[in-house]
Amino acid sequence: MKQPSGSSAMFNIFYSMIPLLGFWLIEKYYGLQAGIIAAIVLSFIEVAWVYYREKRLEPFAVWSAVLIVLMGVISWITESATLILLKPAIFEGIFAVIFLFSSFIGKPFMEIMAQKQLKGQNITAFHSMYFKGLNFRIGVFFLIHTILTVYAALYLSKDAWFFVKGILFYMMFFVFFAFEFVYSRLKAKRYREKMEGQYAFLQYQQDMVKQIREGKHNE
Repeated sequence: MKQPSGSSAMFNIFYSMIPLLGFWLIEKYYGLQAGIIAAIVLSFIEVAWVYYREKRLEPFAVWSAVLIVLMGVISWITESATLILLKPAIFEGIFAVIFLFSSFIGKPFMEIMAQKQLKGQNITAFHSMYFKGLNFRIGVFFLIHTILTVYAALYLSKDAWFFVKGILFYMMFFVFFAFEFVYSRLKAKRYREKMEGQYAFLQYQQDMVKQIREGKHNE
């Protein structure tokens, strides 16, 4: 079975927004019921599109559609759009739990995925250390945006919710990516300098031992 990578997980989040964006646009102009119908239809189209592209039922898309239907029905009955607006927060909350819990138990999700992508090859000590930190930071990233999305769904307007769920998410992700880009290179430089220093010290010790042995031999 094909395992999802970190990048595919992010892609899943992006295209899972399509039914919600459809709900937001339709509900804004045609009412709650029309918005719910649009979200449900788009969620099934999403499942069909993924199946057509990959020739398989993608679990994330299927569960996304199931959640859309369940929350859509409840929202229809209660005549409240709040529940369906909480759907993205639920998925992001799941991702936050996966990343943070895997860091807590010492089996970072990012490191496991990296090992699977390398097909059993051992990753370097630096990459192992970096993936452990990255795994925790991604978990915090999802947790923060989950909290913001829940707050927007419960207390702010739908336009504000759309900004938090969409535009703000992309802005936060860009800042996060830029930070990781710079941070990873600084960490790699420091790690390389540390290894070079340790190698130089080891070489110095070997030279000293060699000189001592050669001195005893000459005596």
